[in-house]
Amino acid sequence: MFSPDADYKFFFTASMSLERFAAKGARGRWERTYREEVLKDIKKRDATDYNRKEGPLRQAKDALLIDTTPIDNRWTVDMMPPFIDLSRLKPKD
Repeated sequence: MFSPDADYKFFFTASMSLERFAAKGARGRWERTYREEVLKDIKKRDATDYNRKEGPLRQAKDALLIDTTPIDNRWTVDMMPPFIDLSRLKPKD
């Protein structure tokens, strides 16, 4: 959690698959082996982040889940404002 006291909390997730990774470019046998290694490393990193004692990477109960699997970065940013009520935001003293 970046800030437990934030007015708005978003938790981003994405499914990583060989198919999605392949869609981003690499093709062929060597590239597939490389993709498999990268995905293995990502899964290992995610497990470590999720299970660490200090600040585990988990969705807060009051955070909105945004699955970014089918969308790009611009769409991800565009999805957030409709959930933000600007009248709730107060200047910090």
